Amino acid sequence: MGNLFQQFVSHHVGAASARLQDDWEWTGGQIYTADAIPGEGDTYVYLASCWAISEIDLDGDVEDCWTWMDETDWDEKTFWPPEARRILFGNYIDAEPGGISPGEGAR
Repeated sequence: MGNLFQQFVSHHVGAASARLQDDWEWTGGQIYTADAIPGEGDTYVYLASCWAISEIDLDGDVEDCWTWMDETDWDEKTFWPPEARRILFGNYIDAEPGGISPGEGAR
């Protein structure tokens, strides 16, 4: 996952969505724009599944985005955890998603 976030930052992604493979309409939503990260209540995404692979769409480039549950502390309730915000925002790690712009703290 860490490499994906590094790629996310280094390629200056303009928009990202996450969803479950083959069920994008019902399990996915926007998780990032160049302007802001939506608040948890402003998007709808599934981050864990026992039947489908999680995918991320970075400016139209869709990639599998998953890890085994026993290899991470993240679960289906995780939404922009501190590790991810640290990569995007640097000093703004304590800022909560929902209107904060990546340009405000990105390295």
